[in-house]
Amino acid sequence: MNHHLRLPAMFFVVMTTNGSLMAQTLRLVPDQYPGIQAAIDAATSGDEIVVRPGLYQERLDFLGKRLAVRGDAGPALTTIDRSGIGPPNQLRVVVTMTSGEPSGTILEGFTITGGEVGVAVGNGASPLVRGCVIRGNARFAGPNGGATGGGIHVMNATPTIERCRIEDNLLCAEISTGGGVAIEGGVVTLRSTAILRNQANATAGLCGFGGAAASGGGIAVGPGTLVLDGCTLADNSRDGMASNLSVDVGAAASGDHCIVWHPGGSAGIEAVGGSVVFSRSDIAGGWPGSGNLVVDPRFAADGWHLLADSPCIQAGTPGVAPLDLDLDGDPRELYLVRDLGADEWRPPRSLSLLLGQPSGAGSFAVSVEGGAPFAPYVGVFSIDPRNQGPSSGLGSIGGVHIAIADLVSELQSGAAPFRGLFDAQGRLAFGVPAGALVVLSGTTVLAVVHTLDPATSALLAATEPTPLVLN
Repeated sequence: MNHHLRLPAMFFVVMTTNGSLMAQTLRLVPDQYPGIQAAIDAATSGDEIVVRPGLYQERLDFLGKRLAVRGDAGPALTTIDRSGIGPPNQLRVVVTMTSGEPSGTILEGFTITGGEVGVAVGNGASPLVRGCVIRGNARFAGPNGGATGGGIHVMNATPTIERCRIEDNLLCAEISTGGGVAIEGGVVTLRSTAILRNQANATAGLCGFGGAAASGGGIAVGPGTLVLDGCTLADNSRDGMASNLSVDVGAAASGDHCIVWHPGGSAGIEAVGGSVVFSRSDIAGGWPGSGNLVVDPRFAADGWHLLADSPCIQAGTPGVAPLDLDLDGDPRELYLVRDLGADEWRPPRSLSLLLGQPSGAGSFAVSVEGGAPFAPYVGVFSIDPRNQGPSSGLGSIGGVHIAIADLVSELQSGAAPFRGLFDAQGRLAFGVPAGALVVLSGTTVLAVVHTLDPATSALLAATEPTPLVLN
């Protein structure tokens, strides 16, 4: 039997934008309330509800209140499951925000499953759904019914969906629309979100009866407006065919820095009288638009993380204001240019770099231990030592920072810039003149200093490589 310490509610006073004071209460589940809905019922607008890790078998309704409801440990450890929870003969929605919940309403850090619809947003509501996994919601409406929005259903609302995975949701009905997300009015913004393996079906082979129509296995828009920024739509289907996005008459969808892919080679984009515009995106089968690619994105086994050799890494537009975080919570524009899709690729959190033998007179190479995570960053890197003081930071690439001290006359004012190269094997190589002091540093540690000149080159070649750990 679990015993939880009962704590008093915590009160805060916050300043609103117009300068007035407003009381705010922090409510803890299950410390103070046995379930999440019990905390919502007791709360008033402006309160925050923090939910401890666990399985919560219930359904939620925000009741029009401006609340922040957060899973304390994230979706991997905090689940809201409506499996088997009635009432009967009523659409089973796991989380409902259809009473005009205002901007500032937040749902964050949960796995949402076991319903016929994961999250329903309507009637002018403007919530932020962030850091959630919405999966395993399924509706079988039968040969005379309709099913809309397995993961998220939006009707005349303006939600923002950020850093979520909407995956493996299923619709089977006479008319099935939007296996992952269905939009029926309003403006919906998705950022750094992955829409994966959702289905909208209406055929006898997949549903057990012959339906009339299915559309938008991943996302269906009609009417309404969809804005996608840094999202991945992959392997969604309708009746067994690629169907990542369907846009109906009078509706509009736009995407930037996205990946839209299906293993069969078709993007599964259906502009059924609506407007679909993509830019700087990787679209299977191709799509008109500025900077669009048609390349295999090279996903990892999970279907959305990028492998180290993905052509979508650093394929974005330099200088574009980045999103704060990708789906994993990693910073965008890690190497000055954004990646495409929901994942901003980065090397492993901890790397070992080895100083190798000099690759020639007055030069040396740095190799990455255990592989070549920098291989996507092939290209020339220039550093200019002129007028730089000892150990001055002269530039960086791929997370490696290089400093060269002006110890010899060749490095003082008027000396030519050095040029470094990350090659396809992940090695950083650059030439230095005799007597130069080279400092390689990680993100936090200055670790290796070697003087490269003819006298020390032989010594360096005969010495065991020196590890440099990036933290």
